[in-house]
Amino acid sequence: MRLIILILSFGLLMGCSQSPKAYEHGHLSHYVVALDGFESRDRLRIEDELMNLGGYSSHRISVTTAHYTEYWYKTSLGSAELDRSIHQLLKQLGLSAVVQFSGRTYRLTSTR
Repeated sequence: MRLIILILSFGLLMGCSQSPKAYEHGHLSHYVVALDGFESRDRLRIEDELMNLGGYSSHRISVTTAHYTEYWYKTSLGSAELDRSIHQLLKQLGLSAVVQFSGRTYRLTSTR
C-alpha cells in the first residue's frame, strides 16, 4: 500500500496524471505515436481510442501541424501488444494506414 501511495505521489510531483488501470498490467513504458497524413477529425478519433486501450496511463501532444501529430504515450502494454492494439484500432475506425515501429516510435501514415 505504501508503495502505491509513493508511486502516485511521485507521479503527481512529476506533473503526470496516472490512470489506475495502468498499474494492473505492470510497469509503464513510454512510446511516441506519430500520426501522419490524417485529417484532424481522424486524428481526434485515433486519440480517443488510444486513451481507451488496455494499459493506458497518460499521453500528451509533443508536436502538431495541419496533418501531423506526435503524442508522448505512456502505457503498461509491451510493444507487441500495443502494435496489435493499434492495428485493431485502425480497423475498427475504418482507417487505412501503414504502421511502422522503430525504437520506441510508432508512425501511422495514412494511405488515403
